[in-house]
Amino acid sequence: MVPDLGLDAVTQAVLSPTVVIGQRSSACEIWFSMEQDVWSETLGALHDGDVLSDSGRVVRSYADLIGAFGPMPPTPDVGLDALAVNAKGQILFSIKQDFMSEKLGKLIRHGDLLSETGAVVKTNAELLAAFSPVDPAVKDFGLDAVLLLPRDEIWFSTEVGFTDKNLGAISDGDLLSTKGRIVMRNLHLLREFKPLEKLANFGLDAVEFASRAPLGDYNADCAVRLDDFAELAARWLSADCAECGGIDLTWDGIVGLDDLILFAEDWLMGVSQPGLSYTIGPCGGTAFPSTDPRFTVKVQGQYMYFADVFAANCCAKGTALTMDFDGKTIRLDEIEYPGAPCDCFCPYPVSAVMGPFAPGTYKLALWETTEGFSRFVGSVEVVIGPVIEYTVAPCGSAIGSDPSNDPRFSAQAQGRFINFKDPICGNCCDDTIELSMDVQGNEITVLETEYAERTCRCMCTYPTTARLGPFEPGTYVLAVIQQDYNGKRLIGTVKVTIP
Repeated sequence: MVPDLGLDAVTQAVLSPTVVIGQRSSACEIWFSMEQDVWSETLGALHDGDVLSDSGRVVRSYADLIGAFGPMPPTPDVGLDALAVNAKGQILFSIKQDFMSEKLGKLIRHGDLLSETGAVVKTNAELLAAFSPVDPAVKDFGLDAVLLLPRDEIWFSTEVGFTDKNLGAISDGDLLSTKGRIVMRNLHLLREFKPLEKLANFGLDAVEFASRAPLGDYNADCAVRLDDFAELAARWLSADCAECGGIDLTWDGIVGLDDLILFAEDWLMGVSQPGLSYTIGPCGGTAFPSTDPRFTVKVQGQYMYFADVFAANCCAKGTALTMDFDGKTIRLDEIEYPGAPCDCFCPYPVSAVMGPFAPGTYKLALWETTEGFSRFVGSVEVVIGPVIEYTVAPCGSAIGSDPSNDPRFSAQAQGRFINFKDPICGNCCDDTIELSMDVQGNEITVLETEYAERTCRCMCTYPTTARLGPFEPGTYVLAVIQQDYNGKRLIGTVKVTIP
């Protein structure tokens, strides 16, 4: 019988396939930690400070995680309380017990957010910098759960509750933001479970976003690619499909055109960070390109389509294409594996699909490795769009437009972009305003969200400027919606033509 060993931390696996302890990591894996040590008949001793995978392996041992900090020997098992993976694929975590780092020459606390590289990402005080705990004697409130968001925002829970001067009582089960607000109360998180116990707080040990698995992901690798299409093709036109391994997406007992239509909707879709799928043709059969750079990159939706002709040895044992993704930088490496020595080079056609990528501007650099030497081929800038970039000025700042105008905002085309201005009317006290954009066909919706933890009886203007795009030529309808503590309301709509 498997006992309940508790769940102390959880995150989705490193999202681009990487080699971890001799195995490939799937984006569908769940990484987690336990509250108790246990003996595994296949892996031996498992510790509450280890990062485990639901695929049945140890991703990182506790010694791997804190070893980079140079703890005073012998290496202690200080437990694992929070877990996340950043954009570089590095594991971030917190611990249950303080320990002394000889490498850093300081005490590492259980409320600090740490990196497996041996760095303190955020101290507990930095995580709570936007809050105002009443009790100044408490220096560390612990860190039980953590979730990384864009723009350096972090959602987290503490190990112990506290009273905030402005927000009142905060429990260890509330989900907090480094922006100084309560994202969600504990009972709000549990509202759909309708607990019978009359408690105000059940605690919060782990937090993670859940993603929908794409339709047609028959091999459970969180991506719909050719291997899944092969499964569909093998069952094509099968009837009485009660046991077709999930191939019958419409559940009508037949694998046919309706299933193919659903399959196509998520083609090349994954719930992970950008992946790479490529083919390298045989030597010869194509000419060397004369362009600079010699390769091409085309964008379709959230995917990049790459094409090149790789000059490698005629007698190469093999070739490969690898991708390293770091924030907004993409590095591709074309690799030749040496074979019998030859005195000739020939062209190897390369094609690849990369993605999905979040909207933004990326720098893609290509390198090639032949005969053991790496050479830089070239780089290009690639735009996945459209995106919104904005600045919100402080309350009451001067602005050129009149907030009484109807609509109060302005939107003007400049090339393939839209310059947007709005003197947003918001509450005077402790306000944060964030903008987001949704594009559906030729309809653009800008959502202006106001966060005011403590409101005042006064309003003022927040001059806001933004740049939207790039957009394809055409006429768009831009709608602006403001959301605050009173709900949502439409500010107005305008038409903008991209020439």
